[in-house]
Amino acid sequence: MTGMKKNLNFGLLILIIAVLICFSAVAIYYQTTYKSLNTQTKAKLSELQKVTSTLLEKKEELAQTSAKKETLETKYTNIKEEKEDIEDELENTKDELQSTKTELLQAKEDLRTQTNLAETYLSQRDEYKAQADSYNSDIGSLCDYIADNALAEPDECD
Repeated sequence: MTGMKKNLNFGLLILIIAVLICFSAVAIYYQTTYKSLNTQTKAKLSELQKVTSTLLEKKEELAQTSAKKETLETKYTNIKEEKEDIEDELENTKDELQSTKTELLQAKEDLRTQTNLAETYLSQRDEYKAQADSYNSDIGSLCDYIADNALAEPDECD
């Protein structure tokens, strides 16, 4: 039995040494893996910080772009409204111009009619004046005839 006890103790010793070697191997494996993972984690963390920094820069640029966009949209809206107002004003001005042209044409036609009427009146006046001069000449001739023939002088001959 001593031989068996020795073999059993020796077997247990080998088993304990094997377990210790396995634990050591597992510990070394996990330590190496941990170092590798730690290095990878640090690299990923560094990369994440760079990406975060870039993201924050892009976020700031986006905020500025959004602010510019809002400003431009406001300006665009104002300019569009101003354009519409100007177009309405232009349309009203065109209507007024057309109305004024119509009034001008009517005024020209009225002026032409009045000018023709005035010319007619002047012509008639000249005719009436010539007739009046003729009548006055006839009256003068009659007054001379009455005066030459010693007839009674009418009041018109004075």
